[in-house]
Amino acid sequence: MATSGVRSLIRRGDDHQLYSALSTGRSDGMISMEQSLAEMVRAGRIHRDIAIAHCFRPDDLLRYLQG
Repeated sequence: MATSGVRSLIRRGDDHQLYSALSTGRSDGMISMEQSLAEMVRAGRIHRDIAIAHCFRPDDLLRYLQG
């Protein structure tokens, strides 16, 4: 379910800002691919190398894994 902020970004065509909205909208149930992959690595569901191979932003994934 999209928040009003995400809907507004989509309406205006500001899709380049969606990743930022997803990353900071965790309290609203939003999560980025990199955040999800980091959670799966921490839970032991997937290996770190597999997560890195399938993410869109490796630098962000590595940062989430360190934090």
